[in-house]
Amino acid sequence: MVKYKHRERAIKVARGEMQDLFYTLYDRTGLDVHEDTFDNDVFTLRPFYWGDCNCGYEDREWDFFEEELPSHTEECFHTRFTVFEKELERKQISPPERDRLLTEWAIKNGYPKGRYGIAFHCDCGRKEVEDKWIAENDHLDICSVVLPNFVYKPDGLEIEWYKYPLRGAKSNKDICFEEMRAIIDHCVRSFKEANE
Repeated sequence: MVKYKHRERAIKVARGEMQDLFYTLYDRTGLDVHEDTFDNDVFTLRPFYWGDCNCGYEDREWDFFEEELPSHTEECFHTRFTVFEKELERKQISPPERDRLLTEWAIKNGYPKGRYGIAFHCDCGRKEVEDKWIAENDHLDICSVVLPNFVYKPDGLEIEWYKYPLRGAKSNKDICFEEMRAIIDHCVRSFKEANE
């Protein structure tokens, strides 16, 4: 299976002036931020994708979690925590008292972080099986869910964002404002040349 490198896009991109550059690109090309996809030899520009997975990953993930992933054992911290938490809910313990009791219970039962992250702690091996599956499985590189919103082809720069340009953006490369300005200028020129 071809794996997509979207998890490698982990460098945060500063929004401010960089975002202005992307709106300049949209303004100068006449492309719509929310609708238009454009692709040429220099760059690809896509709107944020609101749809479902189209590579089958989410179906495989569902099957794994529903049918293949083992349950927590009775002795597992997670199972014991769930039982204790339900007991507190049944007794209608107030939220502050409930948090105090859960923190004490967690520490007493070998989880030193107290309340923080308690609901996800597992000591029966199930979490390792889950993590291994997730590390070995991913969306295909053609899946719309993980395609970057912007690709600058000459150097392989990829940027993804949420809803509109550079909101919550992450990149596969660290890039400064001046570099991005030169990239956007190149993209605008290439767009104009392609549409002359």
